[in-house]
Amino acid sequence: MDLDGILAIFGVLLYWRAMLCLLASSALALVVASASPWISVAQGFVIALLGFIPGIALEERAAAVHIKSKQRPQPTTPFVAGLSATIAGSVWGAASGVSVQSTISGACLLAIALAGWFWYLYIRASKVNRNRAVKYMVLVIGSYILAVLVQNAL
Repeated sequence: MDLDGILAIFGVLLYWRAMLCLLASSALALVVASASPWISVAQGFVIALLGFIPGIALEERAAAVHIKSKQRPQPTTPFVAGLSATIAGSVWGAASGVSVQSTISGACLLAIALAGWFWYLYIRASKVNRNRAVKYMVLVIGSYILAVLVQNAL
């Protein structure tokens, strides 16, 4: 075994929470894409990659337990949040624009994800005010529609 293989194994062991979440989301994507003919391969790939988000959050939370910092984390600026919303909507729209069925299923999954996001950040945690949350949702929906239109124009 060469050094690259050893370092890869060490990386997987070091970030086992992220890898476990990636494995679980990949299995979920495989099941969803196999069970539904309306889910495209690109959508399954994006669903699988979404497993990194909770994995990285778990890694950060585990690291924060060991490091007691007196500084409060910096809040996300509105520009960065808006740019992230635009990128997320564009990537999901590009993955969903393969066919009419995948566009419809992508819009349904996007609506479910936005409802969950709105419920968690605005209603449950009260981390974002209502106007800002609606603006981010409009950015996601608009970039989704634009990406689907561009995907179908090509």
